[in-house]
Amino acid sequence: MIATRKNDENIMVLMGDDFAYLDAFETFRKVEIMIKHANRLQEVNMTFIMSTPSRFTDALKKEKVTWPVKTDDLFPYLSETDNFWTGYFSSRPALKK
Repeated sequence: MIATRKNDENIMVLMGDDFAYLDAFETFRKVEIMIKHANRLQEVNMTFIMSTPSRFTDALKKEKVTWPVKTDDLFPYLSETDNFWTGYFSSRPALKK
């Protein structure tokens, strides 16, 4: 999902996790409901749309956004209480040639 502010600044809003899309129909139905209500309420001065990574990066290109490339290790993240993950995407990439 992408949120676009009135000044045309795009923000990616990530939804779900590894297993959220086991029932993709239900997950997308709920996201569509959230988008509908968020756009109707307009308390945050943003417009929300269902999107894809390529549409988001295309929008950033139009904004001429640049960002640094991360080459070192990623940080651990928490998926459940006392359930930390490290190395899922990359950990110690220099050692994993």
